[in-house]
Amino acid sequence: MKEDLTGGGLTGGVFSGRPETEEPDIKIIEKPKLNDPAFIAAWPGMGNVAMTTVTYLKDQLGAKYLGELEVKDFFAPTGALVSRQVVKTLSPPKNQFYYHQSMDGNKDILFFIGSVQPIPHKEYEFAVEVLKVAKQFKVQRIYTTAAAPSDMHFKDTPRVFAVPTNTEELKRLLKYKVHFMGDGSIAGLNGLLLSVALELDMEGLCLLGEIPFSQPDRVSARLHRDSGYTDPYPGH
Repeated sequence: MKEDLTGGGLTGGVFSGRPETEEPDIKIIEKPKLNDPAFIAAWPGMGNVAMTTVTYLKDQLGAKYLGELEVKDFFAPTGALVSRQVVKTLSPPKNQFYYHQSMDGNKDILFFIGSVQPIPHKEYEFAVEVLKVAKQFKVQRIYTTAAAPSDMHFKDTPRVFAVPTNTEELKRLLKYKVHFMGDGSIAGLNGLLLSVALELDMEGLCLLGEIPFSQPDRVSARLHRDSGYTDPYPGH
């Protein structure tokens, strides 16, 4: 797969024929030398699992602000923000990059945190723009997180599901206490980013945290059954 990082998007990708939008304004305030960095990205999603996980990791590591994407064509207001009992004025979404440099010679980390999901039918193009920046720092591996809704009881210990982009990684993950998805889908950019990464010859992994459906009735039980989740660790 060939990629064009000069502004033309993917060359030869599955959706490369889509109409182009206005090029985003990429504001990178510095370009640190990162050692074989991993890329960890998050957008809002069900249960706020992705945003909570990645923001916590970024803050705990003391990651430094790197820059952001200003992409007006990819976003549109869909509701009102209420703060302290009153509606606030609209503000543009934040699409920010951060970085962490390891002190012991291990891999560094490049973070991306988006405050909102792009508007429908713009998700693929936006994923490409995000990965263009990752490519500038020689990123080869992508990590995302998401929610795995099930009929679990809210007092149960939630499971973690791992969805890699290749079978070799699947084998490596067998030594960890994770579960696997047989067939299903990962909605939003937290899933789509991995598919786009594959087109750019990058590897990836999504870790999904189990959360309960709000009403554990027959409908939620059926959704759990149809999701295709399988448990390689019976008895755990």
